[in-house]
Amino acid sequence: MGFCLFAFTAPMALADGAVMPKALLDPKPEVAQRQFAPSFGADAQVVAKADASGFDMVIKKGDAPWPGIVVQPADGKPWNLVLYGHVEAKVTNTGDAEAAINLRVDNAGPSSENRWNAEMKKLAPGQTAVIRVYFGYSYNFQRGFKLDPKAVTRLMFFCTKPDRDVSFRIEDVKAAAWESEPVAANPDQARIKP
Repeated sequence: MGFCLFAFTAPMALADGAVMPKALLDPKPEVAQRQFAPSFGADAQVVAKADASGFDMVIKKGDAPWPGIVVQPADGKPWNLVLYGHVEAKVTNTGDAEAAINLRVDNAGPSSENRWNAEMKKLAPGQTAVIRVYFGYSYNFQRGFKLDPKAVTRLMFFCTKPDRDVSFRIEDVKAAAWESEPVAANPDQARIKP
């Protein structure tokens, strides 16, 4: 009996050495909605609404330099993502102009210590892409802060100070792949010679 219980509660291994991805948003919209808070003093500029598959976000034109939202664990305890290699989210630009969307993964600590990893994607209107933040890497997959995946305190989705309203949809927010997965180059710029 104990073995069966363990088999259902432990992460499942996949063929490439990874484990099953871990969803970071609660599937119940009313709980997921409580995971959000405006970031960077942008309370008046940011609206985020959750549903069963993700959330829609609008960042209005305003004065906050990096407006966006903070996403925190539903249970209030840091996420333990030690079995994984990165955090990712599927993002769709639902606005009518190009938008540069950042995803940041944080550890606790003073903001002056920059205890985070982050990546950004520029999306044309209607474009969908996956933003991946590999632990220990930031912006264009360069080595960055050595993030502790056992203690991820929050995620942040944000853009730089917009000169017009920016809107996008975020879905499938999860930890994925495997611990210490290799990151040799920007996977979006990989080229295969025929």
